[in-house]
Amino acid sequence: MTGAPSESHGYRDWGSRTPDLPPIFIGENGRFPDIFYATKQSIPGATTAIVYSWDGIGFLYDKASSVDIEKHVAGGGEPAYEEGKAIIADKPTLLFICFNEPDATGHNIGWGTPEYQKMLTKIDGFIGKLLDDIEAAGIADDTVVIFTADHGGSGQGHGDKEMSHMETPYLIYGKGVKHGEITDSIVCYDLAATIAWILGVKQPQPWRGQPTKSAFGM
Repeated sequence: MTGAPSESHGYRDWGSRTPDLPPIFIGENGRFPDIFYATKQSIPGATTAIVYSWDGIGFLYDKASSVDIEKHVAGGGEPAYEEGKAIIADKPTLLFICFNEPDATGHNIGWGTPEYQKMLTKIDGFIGKLLDDIEAAGIADDTVVIFTADHGGSGQGHGDKEMSHMETPYLIYGKGVKHGEITDSIVCYDLAATIAWILGVKQPQPWRGQPTKSAFGM
């Protein structure tokens, strides 16, 4: 969301509700700038929305000045999809949907288990329906969808010095996207920079992310 590593925005611990360290930059809204705030600042009349089930996400952005529609759902998958579907019908500028189940299944049962793979298949079904909803809303030709995660895992945990914990999926689909493999090197905070570049949003100076331009043949 912030286009920068934790030493920049200050959130260091799992479940932090406020920065654990002083952010290196504070914007006019009193916070480190996130992608929602940057979008609202750059695009007059932009509508931003977020749907999530993990409580911790609700403390990572500025509700007052950044997000127009916030849906905190219980149960994850189906409720998150339904809320996302309703928002898509109103053609938002930027929509973030978090499906929490892969993480929960990984911790409770294990990454890579049959149950985990079954959950991924279920989430893939929701993604397919969301693409149908984008088509039905008449905005498919002007939409980019990015699918990614914040971490991987093994066993029932993550955070160790293992590539399976560090590597995540990163797929981009939609307007202007070139079919094929992304050749840019990517880290998590490139996501916000990529969204900003796609939307023509001015990237805040303290961000350290880089837009994934190779996905668009650049």
